[in-house]
Amino acid sequence: MMPFGKCPVCDLHYHIRPDDPLNWHRNHGLEIGEPLISECYFCWKELSEYDAVKVISLPEDCPQAVEIGDTGTVLISHNSDPENLAFEVECVNENGSTKWLATLYRFNLHYVFPPKVS
Repeated sequence: MMPFGKCPVCDLHYHIRPDDPLNWHRNHGLEIGEPLISECYFCWKELSEYDAVKVISLPEDCPQAVEIGDTGTVLISHNSDPENLAFEVECVNENGSTKWLATLYRFNLHYVFPPKVS
């Protein structure tokens, strides 16, 4: 059976593709079919300026305009505290005007792959 993981931050289930699934389960102390509890790529990837992100949770002091599921762009990274990485994120309306600009923490954000350019 193909191993899989479960992200404790965003609850995403994802496949893991080891060369030897039986040994992989054994090496991680898991039964066949039991998920590895580990952050997914979208939650652990280091964010950079201009990365697209989706809001997956809200901090207590968040502006009312910010909603879970909104997508935005990282404008500035505040990396002074590695345990609480904060980012200035802007979400825009379809007409290009700013919907909101807010400071969010890494655990509030889910990385979004950029669209493919053909």
